[in-house]
Amino acid sequence: EDGGVAESAEQATLRRADLLFKPSLARALKPAALPLLAAGAALPTVVSIIRKVAALAMLTRAWLGVPVSMLLLVLAALVAAVALAAYRHLPDIASEQPQLV
Repeated sequence: EDGGVAESAEQATLRRADLLFKPSLARALKPAALPLLAAGAALPTVVSIIRKVAALAMLTRAWLGVPVSMLLLVLAALVAAVALAAYRHLPDIASEQPQLV
């Protein structure tokens, strides 16, 4: 490493332990970064779901005569309600199971 000096077994063990017990990246991130990373990770799935719902909405429009925009608006309201309910319960979940946060 530095100057060609070999480290002892004790130094190597301490170095490995130091690397092992470093704080996780989640604790080093700014508070807003973690939700943004989660949203970015979920984005491909959300886009795929929207595409499939849009295709289903086209079929239901043909059967029910309801505009696609109305069906998508109802679906968006349902998703927002579920997200709001989950957000309200997040402090309870975090206090009961802190490893999930």
